[in-house]
Amino acid sequence: MGLLDFFKRNKLKNTSEPKKEEFAADRSKQDMQVRALEDGRYQIEFYEPNTKFGQFYNTTRLIVDSNGYTMGNSTVNDCLISWYNQDDAIMIGCESSRDMYERIVASLNVYKMMMDEEYCSFAMRQLLNQKRVMNYLNRGKSDEPQKVLCGNYVGGISQNAEGKYVKSFDCKAGRECHNSPYMQQVRSQERAKREQERARRRKALEEQIKSAQEELENL
Repeated sequence: MGLLDFFKRNKLKNTSEPKKEEFAADRSKQDMQVRALEDGRYQIEFYEPNTKFGQFYNTTRLIVDSNGYTMGNSTVNDCLISWYNQDDAIMIGCESSRDMYERIVASLNVYKMMMDEEYCSFAMRQLLNQKRVMNYLNRGKSDEPQKVLCGNYVGGISQNAEGKYVKSFDCKAGRECHNSPYMQQVRSQERAKREQERARRRKALEEQIKSAQEELENL
């Protein structure tokens, strides 16, 4: 059962937490679930059994606002994304990897993701690969000079001359996102965290030095 068969058989439903057993019984095939959330966003969960070495997840959950807006030269969507393993336990009373979301901006054709199996697979496996996304987010949080600014914008999908899907990145959108009030606040919070860590480390070292001096005096 492919993505399209699964989507057609499971009409959009208003629910917040899909059940694990709703994924394809044949766990050797990729599959997806689509849910229309009550606030108008879509939740898309993509299961990929053939994960790469060192990839510690097989399911990507994307919550995406289908109402895009212009950023740079592109139309972008606000998204939340998480990555987890289907066989992981659902945590009750504490945060689970299923619900540990990162906030990103991406150029996605939401309806094409639901109707085009190849497009959806490319988006989830390539554009929204966890390692790739986290690399962009870490660069966006950094105060270090960046050759290409990105903020929390991770790019989009285009088609090359052969009609194959490829990743694309709008540099103007990256600059605009990097300089947005949200990302300025994120970097400010990161600076505060680093300063707190330096202060904690400084205090710990001062206490170690004081303890060593006292020990020397008592020898």
